[in-house]
Amino acid sequence: MKKVFKTTLSIEELSSLIKEAVQSVINNEQNQIAATDDEGFINFKQACEYLKLSRSTMYKLNMNNELPVHRKGKRLLFKKSELADWLKK
Repeated sequence: MKKVFKTTLSIEELSSLIKEAVQSVINNEQNQIAATDDEGFINFKQACEYLKLSRSTMYKLNMNNELPVHRKGKRLLFKKSELADWLKK
């Protein structure tokens, strides 16, 4: 049996409850994204060092969509395993 609660809320109270719920979901998603970004990803500079390529070469490869890259906003992130597979090709 479901429990049903009836209450009267003002528009401001309802709006506030919705904002809090949405903000909670957004915060949870951001925390999960941040956690996965730290696991197994390297940044652009680290990828240059790993591949032993100059920054300009990396930028050219990226512009031609030749590199396996993940974007988070403006940041370019790479997985070492994907870069290793890319090198084998």
